[in-house]
Amino acid sequence: MKTVVALGAAAIDMMIKVDRLPGPDEMVFAEDGPHFLPGGSTANIAVGLARLGVSSRFVGKVGPDDNGQRLLEAFRQDDVDTSFVLVDDQGRTAETIIAVDRHGARVIFSLGGTAILEKPDEFRAEALAGAQVLYVGEAIPSVGVRAMRAARDVGALVVYGPGGAFSGLGMGTLGEMIALADYLVLSRGEARLLTGKDDLDAAVGSLMAEGARRVVVTQGDRGASLFERETGAPSATMAIARRHRDALKVPVVDTTGAGDAFTAGFIRGLVSGLDKDRCLALGNACGALAVSKVGAREAMPTWDEVSPYIESLERGGCSRA
Repeated sequence: MKTVVALGAAAIDMMIKVDRLPGPDEMVFAEDGPHFLPGGSTANIAVGLARLGVSSRFVGKVGPDDNGQRLLEAFRQDDVDTSFVLVDDQGRTAETIIAVDRHGARVIFSLGGTAILEKPDEFRAEALAGAQVLYVGEAIPSVGVRAMRAARDVGALVVYGPGGAFSGLGMGTLGEMIALADYLVLSRGEARLLTGKDDLDAAVGSLMAEGARRVVVTQGDRGASLFERETGAPSATMAIARRHRDALKVPVVDTTGAGDAFTAGFIRGLVSGLDKDRCLALGNACGALAVSKVGAREAMPTWDEVSPYIESLERGGCSRA
């Protein structure tokens, strides 16, 4: 199995457990924590892939501080290649604060810091050596476009997941990356944020009109869908096929990192040559395992943990609409 290269952000997460999330002008007390844990969405995906048995390489940036060293060491413990991680001598490693309530709902506050490549020339084409897939997460458009073009030059599949922060930039800013990606992976909220459309079908239609080839949308406990333009359909009608896999029903402890686990599982399916329905199902299984534990990185499942779900995946429902 070849390498998956993940371009995006790494950060230190300060996790706090609360009974409920506060409203405006309201104080709640932490029941557990703070715990300082390695995180960052793309970094979690890189680790998730490694735990699923995929050769994984992370490309990003950290500061020269203790948090930066913690992140690098955490990558190494999970056998993630950090050869192309830059250390910014003038930077401060990015941090977030995450509060999780007793139902698994969460709020996230970013404290900023050094996390991603900032200039196109900071991405080196050598990072794609042996790559079967390039995953681009949090990325400045000029950096993301450079990496995606380089990946297409070497025949690597491109998967793009802009996340909540970058989805807010809108299709006008992210349009070139949307068009360069083989798969665009979004949560339901990110699809709304990116397109400005509440209706999912309308949002997907806008993304397809922008040049998206395939759009994967995660929908929490409702599962995940993959949208793809029908082969041979006239561009004027833009007939779109939809595949859907229901979520596995599990007790929810913490939703932090569920989308990252889904994406790692979905990409694991792609590099294993699974069909698209089973890629969705594998992503759902990884997401279900993640929400049953506390934390983002800590909840990323291993292949041994996912394997017992394979029979369930085969029995799971699949629908086309």
